[in-house]
Amino acid sequence: MRTLLAEAYSNKFYMLVVIIVVFFTIGIVFHFEWFLTLLIMCIIITLLFVNRSLLWGLIIFGLALLSSINMQFDTFFHFNTTIILLFILVIKYSNELLIVNIKPNKNILLFLAIYVFLIYTLSYSSDQEFGMMKLKKFILSTPFFIITFLVFKNQFKSISTIFRSAFIIGLCYLFFVITYPDYSYFPRLTTLHINPIWFSRFLGMIFIIGVFFIRWSKKIHFKLSYFTAILFMLFFMIRTGSRGPILSLAVSLLFVYIIDLFKQKRFNLKLFLMILSTIMIIAIMLYIASSFLPEDIKERLLSKGRDVQNSSLVRVLLAVDAINLFKSNLILGVGLGGFTKGVLGNFKYPHNIFLELLSEMGIIGTIFFSSIFIYASFKFSRIIKKYGVYSKGYEVGMLLLTIFIFTFINAQFSGSIDGNMYLWFSIGGVIFYSTWDGDILNENLS
Repeated sequence: MRTLLAEAYSNKFYMLVVIIVVFFTIGIVFHFEWFLTLLIMCIIITLLFVNRSLLWGLIIFGLALLSSINMQFDTFFHFNTTIILLFILVIKYSNELLIVNIKPNKNILLFLAIYVFLIYTLSYSSDQEFGMMKLKKFILSTPFFIITFLVFKNQFKSISTIFRSAFIIGLCYLFFVITYPDYSYFPRLTTLHINPIWFSRFLGMIFIIGVFFIRWSKKIHFKLSYFTAILFMLFFMIRTGSRGPILSLAVSLLFVYIIDLFKQKRFNLKLFLMILSTIMIIAIMLYIASSFLPEDIKERLLSKGRDVQNSSLVRVLLAVDAINLFKSNLILGVGLGGFTKGVLGNFKYPHNIFLELLSEMGIIGTIFFSSIFIYASFKFSRIIKKYGVYSKGYEVGMLLLTIFIFTFINAQFSGSIDGNMYLWFSIGGVIFYSTWDGDILNENLS
């Protein structure tokens, strides 16, 4: 693991950072459209770098966040540029990937069943235009998240690189939020017109990855580097004024630490101090951040003020609307994207994944997707029970579990099935990770 983490500080890593900084600097100086600058940079990285797993991670995690910007950009980037870049990736490096060796199995058939079911629900949707957009986004995006642990099966080094690439994307967006502060959701801070809650979610996921890299690192300067980065990410999470991701982050980390304590079956002072220090760090960061926060943000985080009251009222009305739509068609719902035809038609989804499933896919769709969540939970349970602490199986399984809990809780407050890509990443991740060779999963990280 020391060698693996040391690669993050290799010449190739610094070359990547230099390319990112240079091209975004050019974009700032010459006032280029930032997404054009990003496109050029991605193509150059594709041609120059031979690290397929790094590129794979940069594309999927960058795609997940960029897709939350706005519909016009989403259409441009999602359905054209990304597919072209992924096509280049697969064709150029197909001999290194395992795509050609993937054989049909029950897990692949399970995800294919999801796509078939969504296509069927579109056929009777009351808003087929919006439903088609959701379907395209889901079908074009989620497969790359779901099959990551299948494409790179038994390649632990590649998977670790993919997680590091997410960290690189996180650092890029910290650069963006400093150079391109966006107050269009005033007083909440974001960047590039990304919805603050999605930006906060992304930073929260990167925070989780950083915590695990600190846990796995042996060298003190690696630990300090990751620690410094996640402190900045936590600060900007707070500055977005989004309560859900902060709450989800605290719950998911605490839940995993508790599992750790029970797994070891004895009091572990080091782990206890780690839990205590994490809580203290979050508390200290909240206190420090409060000195720099506008009063509106403080009130929002404390669930006070008119903005919070309006937000809560809207969610109640959305829930009522979703339930009424569900009652109108209990078995199959109103179809994919049909929520837009409810009373609150200017909202695209009910800000709760189960209310979305009930209203648009009825009882059948809710049971179908719930069974997938339960199946993934069963896989998590098996991996955690089977493998020892600090083994590859246990550690990566715990990282995926933390991301799963974090995104699943967030999905109860906002987002839709086509937008919660990190949730599908963790679900597909654990399902296919559980199929890796046992000898590899039993190996120690060190």
